[in-house]
Amino acid sequence: MAQLPYIKKRDNVLPWSGFRSTTGASTIEQNSTTTQTPAAAHIVSAGITEQAAIPVTAPAIPRPRRAGLGLGERKLVQGACDALVVVGGALAILSTGGEHYLQGAMIVSLGVVCALWFFFADAFDAYKMPVMQSTFRSGYTAAKVLAMTVIAYTLVAWFAGGFLPILRPRISETLAVIVLVLPLIAARSAVSALLSHAPLRRRVVVVGANRDGFEMGDVIARYDGKTYDLLGYFDDETRSTGALDLLAPHSTVRGSDGSAQLVWPTSELLPIHDNVGIDQVVLANPAQSVQLLGTLSLLHERGVQITPMFALYQDLTGRVPVNHLGDDWYVALPAHVKKNNRTYMLVKRLMDLTMALSVLVFAAPLLPVLALAIRLDSAGPVFFKQVRVGRGGKSFKIMKFRTMRRDAEAKTGAVWATDSDPRITRVGKFLRKSRLDEIPQLWNVFVGDMSFVGPRPERPEFDEELESEIPFYRARRAVRPGLTGWAQVSHGYGNTMFDALRKVEYDLYYIKNESLYLDLLILLRTVAVVLKLGGK
Repeated sequence: MAQLPYIKKRDNVLPWSGFRSTTGASTIEQNSTTTQTPAAAHIVSAGITEQAAIPVTAPAIPRPRRAGLGLGERKLVQGACDALVVVGGALAILSTGGEHYLQGAMIVSLGVVCALWFFFADAFDAYKMPVMQSTFRSGYTAAKVLAMTVIAYTLVAWFAGGFLPILRPRISETLAVIVLVLPLIAARSAVSALLSHAPLRRRVVVVGANRDGFEMGDVIARYDGKTYDLLGYFDDETRSTGALDLLAPHSTVRGSDGSAQLVWPTSELLPIHDNVGIDQVVLANPAQSVQLLGTLSLLHERGVQITPMFALYQDLTGRVPVNHLGDDWYVALPAHVKKNNRTYMLVKRLMDLTMALSVLVFAAPLLPVLALAIRLDSAGPVFFKQVRVGRGGKSFKIMKFRTMRRDAEAKTGAVWATDSDPRITRVGKFLRKSRLDEIPQLWNVFVGDMSFVGPRPERPEFDEELESEIPFYRARRAVRPGLTGWAQVSHGYGNTMFDALRKVEYDLYYIKNESLYLDLLILLRTVAVVLKLGGK
């Protein structure tokens, strides 16, 4: 959370200069003597370049033309480049395989390759901004996605019964696939460098110099200046609330990343846009006024994107900011009813039943081995039953393989498990890391208490405490709890109130955006966690 800086007030005369940007010790200076220019303040701190600084007085210079690509546009550019390389490489490999296929089969095969590529790219976050703007991570992720795409396409082609061209394990085709990684990595590196170019960065201002605005600024600042240029904060209330009295009328605060962020009255939005250029205005629950609404309308007419904080926050983090909604609290709730909601629920239930039965059949030979290992490792029952809170607040008993000592909570009562918890048995550590302790919960899925994907059910003791501490916690009860969920694959295990808050934000994002596609992404990421023994 961004903290307000320590403010040292001293006399200083700041003559007008086109763009004010200084470096040095962290000290805030402010005018207190009479000059011909309005009172202004500046922070002596690294972090704002001359190109990103807002002019103290708007100079009469023409605003340069800039692209300022948004998130969707950046993903579109990267996706089009990836598709060109992948489809071109696949066409070359399949065409030189020595087999002759109908044109229709080739077109279908290329469509399957594209669909698989984008699915696995989404699953491995290949189009997330932190990955796209890092040359190493972008190339490494692309190599993983390509490997999964080749494996999945091979399986699909085999099941197609020869209709689709098949990648056979021959040396020529194997080498061709390996060589395809090189132009793919080179292309993504080039796009990453291109999208980080200054004219393509999105110039953003935050309206609301408050707790919500600083949190939004912190999130934007995590993109290292390669995706966004955060110009500063705008607010008319800081001079009346006393929170930033020493900084009026033009002021700066230092964000949590150490960079200086400017605070200006909203009346300066239009002049600054005309002289510097603003691509996007983020509304962080500012006080509404006729003047502000009029200014935002004029900016909108001039092509500036006006975005509420929660919308950009969700796009960047995959979470609903439950502590920063202000008067827009309703966006945390899945209030809208989708037209295809019943169809989705029916299909999801059929998938739950099918997968539960399939996994139980395949895991049946393993169950006696796990049961024997648990009994030999420590005294106590093989299975562990515990009451959890499910859909609509209904309680049910969850069943798992026992991973702790039989008297784990005899002295402490209900407590969260911790890292390196001494109560966990030797076999229990392996079962937790591999998630094999969850296999008996397939029965809960089969009888309808749970789903494969959904918020994890909590114990009643924790549920009551979390409900009293975390806003909109009850919204999790709108859907069936799951074996895995968006919070589990995005945040992992947590044992603090902060972790619980973050998981609720992820859970609300899932509930608002639930779909079969998102369910498949979560299941695929869960498989990756299991294979890496990433459970706890």
